[in-house]
Amino acid sequence: MAHNATDPHVVFVPLTDDAPDVDLRAAWRRDASPALDVVRDELLALAPRAP
Repeated sequence: MAHNATDPHVVFVPLTDDAPDVDLRAAWRRDASPALDVVRDELLALAPRAP
């Protein structure tokens, strides 16, 4: 992904094992594109499940 970024304001920083935990939230429209569906599915696969 980093090789394809063309915006000079976007910076990719490699994460290390001691990287801090962060909260990530995502929202999308119901009529999302197939590409967004893939991203959503990956995010949901990584998300911890609520008890």
